Amino acid sequence: MLAKRYFLVAATIALALAGCSNSPLSSFGQGRGTTAQSKPSARNDSARRLNALQFLTQALRTNRADLMEKAINIMEEPALNGDGLSAYRLGTIYRDGRVIDKDTDMAIAWLNVVPPTSAEGPAASYALACTYFGLATVLSANSPANLIKIRISKADAFWAMHSAAEAGHFLAQVDLAAYYRFGYGTEVDQMAPELWIRQAKSTLERHPSRVLQDFLAEGNTELHREAYGLMWKHYHESTDFDLRHFNVDPIDLVEGRSQCRPAGASNTDSSKP
Repeated sequence: MLAKRYFLVAATIALALAGCSNSPLSSFGQGRGTTAQSKPSARNDSARRLNALQFLTQALRTNRADLMEKAINIMEEPALNGDGLSAYRLGTIYRDGRVIDKDTDMAIAWLNVVPPTSAEGPAASYALACTYFGLATVLSANSPANLIKIRISKADAFWAMHSAAEAGHFLAQVDLAAYYRFGYGTEVDQMAPELWIRQAKSTLERHPSRVLQDFLAEGNTELHREAYGLMWKHYHESTDFDLRHFNVDPIDLVEGRSQCRPAGASNTDSSKP
């Protein structure tokens, strides 16, 4: 079953990414989200998502791998047929190692299946960027001489982050400012960080509920909680939470720690960009 799953996903990704043009170094491109199969009916999609969610919830509560496998099996077909939510859930399950073992290759494959124009598109792009960033970090630590793979992973992270930021993802806009500031996967740009911080402020002011949703989806980590401090604490204690009450300054977040972006000179090395 596992070998069949790898083959099926790999074949779909090969079709989906044919003709990518975002970057000569990047596997992240315009072909993302394309599949060779036709879409099932909305009713079937909805039923499968509900069924999968039940198994997924039980798996997380009980830490049972067999229930997670059932959820994965149910989500695979609709994900390959264009259901962005199923593909996004599969990608994050493999990326985070939720109940089952982490699998970066499978995470990247499923996140690339998410249609960019779907509701989950921006979140999938951000998750991809974080995954590529983590891959580059591991390569830099364990295989520092492998400059080509490190450079490609950094470029992949940059292009995925850029896509998410352009789609209005608040955390991606903050992190992209750091990418430009430190020349991570791209050239150093002194003007771009200010522009993206300004855009992040605008996003926070105009869409506070969406920003909160993005934060809860991808910011639920020790490092993100540290960066957001009181904002995170108040969210869990208040029934009328509003991000705008905190005057969150995205530029302060660029200085903080994150699992998805560089911070400081220690992240610049000979493998740039």
